[in-house]
Amino acid sequence: MSGLEKAVINSGNCAFSIQYKPDFPISFFCGENPFSDSNTVSLGKIIHPDDYQPFCDMISDIIGKHSEALKVHVRLKTREHYRWFYISAAPEFSYKGNFTGLCGMMFDVTEYLDCEGEDAVMSSFRKKIEGSMMAAQNAPKLLDLLGLDYLERIQQPFSSIDGLFSSIVDENGEVIATAPGQDKKLNLNKMRYQRKKNIRIKHQTAGTWMIAGESIEDVNKAAPLLETMVQTVSEIANSYIMIYEEMENSRNANKLLGQNFEDQILITNIYSMILQCTSSAAAFGDVISLIKEYFSLNEILFFDDRTHPVKLFQCGDSGEIIPLSSTVSISSYIDKELEYNAVLCMKEDEVIHNGAFRSCALSRVYENGKNRGILMFISGDTDKNWSNRDLKILKSVTQILSTVIYRIFMENELAASREHLLRLAYFTPNTGIPNRSAFERDFAEALKNQQSGAVISVEISNLKK
Repeated sequence: MSGLEKAVINSGNCAFSIQYKPDFPISFFCGENPFSDSNTVSLGKIIHPDDYQPFCDMISDIIGKHSEALKVHVRLKTREHYRWFYISAAPEFSYKGNFTGLCGMMFDVTEYLDCEGEDAVMSSFRKKIEGSMMAAQNAPKLLDLLGLDYLERIQQPFSSIDGLFSSIVDENGEVIATAPGQDKKLNLNKMRYQRKKNIRIKHQTAGTWMIAGESIEDVNKAAPLLETMVQTVSEIANSYIMIYEEMENSRNANKLLGQNFEDQILITNIYSMILQCTSSAAAFGDVISLIKEYFSLNEILFFDDRTHPVKLFQCGDSGEIIPLSSTVSISSYIDKELEYNAVLCMKEDEVIHNGAFRSCALSRVYENGKNRGILMFISGDTDKNWSNRDLKILKSVTQILSTVIYRIFMENELAASREHLLRLAYFTPNTGIPNRSAFERDFAEALKNQQSGAVISVEISNLKK
């Protein structure tokens, strides 16, 4: 036994680690602990009910990286009686940056801390949390939602048109972003011809997209593209708002349901991943990996049962949504049961033809109150017993995943639309051959890079053959 271990045992204090697993077990490093005969004990069984929610809020603060350490007084049950302990611990994170647990010391300070049931230490923290919640209710700005880089890149199609200028301004008329390569001090209002289109978030004007030039022909030709791009930006911004609202709804639902400690940590961890990742796919991949580890799942599938035949997708650990060729059968029984039950438990082969006999849970995904599809959580255990607690968490998880899936589909559609626009701009529709604009672009790039080469001119007189 090391000198440090002897010192810990003789002091009567406890060195511990809390692992991020179901029931959040506390493992003690050395010596006896005052809570149980076992070397591992569940936190939910020993923490005082009044300290339960404040403790969970503090862990959420660590997950959100607003706090770097846990230093708190709580009441823990030692055999038959509650005693005050001072806990000092540091968070541990995985290589992906996900919260995995805590490691530290706890000290019995009952003789020195006279609170008599009054949670004096937690009260100031509760006030801070309430203030943060009030600040979060303010509506986010367009720039905060989509970011400067996105708002500049989305204007790129206009920057390639000579004599045409583009910018996005906020509700106060201040320029947020301009097209790449354009002078940001340029006043578009002084140009002879211009078009404006409002970007709306929840039916409120959040910004205005302006294009202007000295030629009315150039402005009129770009007007249909402006209409499409403004609609796209509005839809993306509204989908982000929907994610925030779903998160807030899920957070409130979790509090009302009184979920225990590790359930709230799981949900909060998912929120943190989604909000901190700039890429929807990266956030989705991290969340999928976390959920699969927490519930010991083999895979998570999504199928859109509004289509015939039903489209089946696999939710990959890298954040990709992969189409599968398996045949899915959504019986009237499943439809009826999902109308009355948030989550339905059954076997995989009852849904997927030639599927395995694995146990799975089905949860309905909704978009704007309408059925969008079904998420299928497949366990590696054929006889898994899905508890009521598991089903409640899966219901909240489904609400979050549905918004992220919707956002990924929207971004994929936007990327396909952008690719289509570039195809129209740089290729001849009849032949598929790069056009004059593509030649000028590549030729200018070659001259810029001082490359050598040759230009071959070909006359095509018979397009049909």
